[in-house]
Amino acid sequence: MRECKVRQVYAKALFNLIKLNKVDLLDEYKKVCDVIKENDNLRSFLFSRNFGVEEKIEVMTEIFKRLELSIIINHFICFLIKEYRIDEVLNIYDEIKELDIENMGVLNGVIYGAKEDIDPDVKHRFEVYMKIRTGRDVKLKYYKKDYVTAGYKAVAGGICLNMTLDNQLRLLKNL
Repeated sequence: MRECKVRQVYAKALFNLIKLNKVDLLDEYKKVCDVIKENDNLRSFLFSRNFGVEEKIEVMTEIFKRLELSIIINHFICFLIKEYRIDEVLNIYDEIKELDIENMGVLNGVIYGAKEDIDPDVKHRFEVYMKIRTGRDVKLKYYKKDYVTAGYKAVAGGICLNMTLDNQLRLLKNL
């Protein structure tokens, strides 16, 4: 849980820098992440505790030169290395993408159910309901969960719509 919060704080900080600067830092950050994802040796080197901070910064500086990245991205990646958080670099990018989507007015959420798939009409109804409640466009992903006996549970933007059989039985029991 703590790692997730730290990742979110770093993502928010970089996202705010991205919004303040008119340079497309998100694309530059994506370039760095793509290089790390595509190169197993580089990923192992960066995420390993066997190599020192100076060595990692030296290697990344060469990569920065080749990719012609802005000083902000250079400093951010070096900061992650110095703070021993470089292993979060890819997760931070995912968090930034989520923030970017939310900034555009789209709210991401989830629907949990017992079936393998959800009827597109049911999914659409949930999205419309959530849009009415939040005032923002809502994009929901469906996940099958074993703990849902029947029905659905939708969560987006702090709103939880629990229409599971278990929840309805619990409500009836409390009457």
